[in-house]
Amino acid sequence: VTYISSKNMIIIPASNLLPPVFDLDDTNSTNFGGLGHLIATEMMRAFDVDGSLKSPTSEDRLWWTPLRRCKYEKTVACFKIDHEKAAKNHGHRLHGTIANVMADVIGLALALRPYEDLAEKKRVKGLPFEPKQLFFIASCAKWCSRAPFQGYAGNTPPSSRCNVMLMNMLEFATAFGCPQNSQMNPSKRCDF
Repeated sequence: VTYISSKNMIIIPASNLLPPVFDLDDTNSTNFGGLGHLIATEMMRAFDVDGSLKSPTSEDRLWWTPLRRCKYEKTVACFKIDHEKAAKNHGHRLHGTIANVMADVIGLALALRPYEDLAEKKRVKGLPFEPKQLFFIASCAKWCSRAPFQGYAGNTPPSSRCNVMLMNMLEFATAFGCPQNSQMNPSKRCDF
């Protein structure tokens, strides 16, 4: 899924309509955590560090209040610190742009809202996970890889993308019962 800023448009390739990202026969939890997350992430690019400086027709325009801009920049700084720590803990440097970091995190929060409105209770037979847990698992499954991360423009190590995003969501910690003040349920989260 790709956001094209010059056209203010999202493109969803047909390959994203296949497992593990989307499966018509699968649960809402895996589809919202997979494709729903990708779409919401790309929608966020219209409002990210760069997109927030553009009008709906992609013209340069400041349309946020100074207070909103200041709060957003503090949030961006917080997530950047978390991602740098996570990448360093895995022996990597932060390769991604802060726009990607913010889009991942806020996109997941946006995908969670409509999923929760569905109030899905359906469990997947044979799996020990609750539906909300599957939502979070699906949000990271698309980044799974057997190959070691070599780094490439615009992205951070998949483990960092997943963990930093989830550790900043109280809903994740609650769904999995993460102990307070643990890595995945820190006392201080980035506020968005």
